[in-house]
Amino acid sequence: MSGLNVFDTSRAEKWSGRCAGLDLGATRDLSTLVVVGDGVFHEKPYCWLPGDVKERSERDHTAFMPIGPTTDPKAIAYKIAEING
Repeated sequence: MSGLNVFDTSRAEKWSGRCAGLDLGATRDLSTLVVVGDGVFHEKPYCWLPGDVKERSERDHTAFMPIGPTTDPKAIAYKIAEING
């Protein structure tokens, strides 16, 4: 990415609207969506984890959204549509 730091505030005026990055995990991996919003550098992460979410959330001290026994891309697509309005 040519050394561009996403949080480089000197380029903030070129941003408009929301931007997002998605890491879609394989069957049993963590999937994460991070949204950076509206020209302001506030981020909102969404994390999905297949399997035993409660145990992993307690161990990692973070909140994961359950997605079922394996990664379900449709569930993530629905969340993206909900966020996008």
